[in-house]
Amino acid sequence: MKLESMRYIVPDAFHSLQRNGWMSFAAITTMAITLLLCGVFGILLFNVNYAAGNLESDVEIAVFLEDTVTAEDLPQMKTTLAGLPGVSEVTAITKDDAMDFMVERYGETLFAALGGVNPFPDCYSVKAETPEQIDGLASKIATLPGVLKVNYGKETVDKLFAFTDVVRSIGLWVMVLLAVGAVVLVGMTIRLTVYARRKEVQLMKYVGATDWFIRWPFIIEGALLGMFGAVIAVVVLFFSYGKVSDYIDSAIGFFPMAAMSGVLPMLSLYLIAGGALLGIVGSVFSLIRFLKV
Repeated sequence: MKLESMRYIVPDAFHSLQRNGWMSFAAITTMAITLLLCGVFGILLFNVNYAAGNLESDVEIAVFLEDTVTAEDLPQMKTTLAGLPGVSEVTAITKDDAMDFMVERYGETLFAALGGVNPFPDCYSVKAETPEQIDGLASKIATLPGVLKVNYGKETVDKLFAFTDVVRSIGLWVMVLLAVGAVVLVGMTIRLTVYARRKEVQLMKYVGATDWFIRWPFIIEGALLGMFGAVIAVVVLFFSYGKVSDYIDSAIGFFPMAAMSGVLPMLSLYLIAGGALLGIVGSVFSLIRFLKV
């Protein structure tokens, strides 16, 4: 596009926003609400993944040893476990450690009730490098000599994975639907603007203006509508995220919220770029009918 054309196109886009003030305001407000909802679902999705990642990283495999495993065999067993592919950390929990913990928690009466006998087996706590390796790693450990049984809450882990998958799917579909709604709403606003200037558009076509020369002011206008709406949504998210995060931390301590610096800067860029893109797409589709002269 020639520089001379840009001198006309860019100011015309801003003039159109001013001429159609109420429609522009409605479009910006609608876009801001839509992108704010997208941002809320994006933050929800990010924090669910963040919390699930923390929970998944805390999942450990408890490896209980048979009574035939002696104290002299324990170092070799730890070496064997640590050498398995996918193991990141191995922690020994002896039967004495387990008994001390239970006595500390429930008192000396527990030890007396057991007749002075320690019923707990020696145990190792094994962490996997990734949550996806836990199932296969537990199956492999269960076949090792001297292993009585393994326990890692398989049903809980499977439910956790299933829950995070459902939340991700729902969040993505909701964001897609909101994006489609934003395109339609911005397109309708641009369509009203084009309709009000349809005679001007037709006259420009008759005197030889190209389709792209006519499109560009409306495309820039749509991009501006989307960006202005996105900026409003970003400002609301910045002012509200900290307060919501503090409230959730105090009310639901077991659900960790990601720090603002880890969420909002990148999300803001996505919202502003996405708002501009949605405005452009809405503008392009709204112009198709009126350029057929």
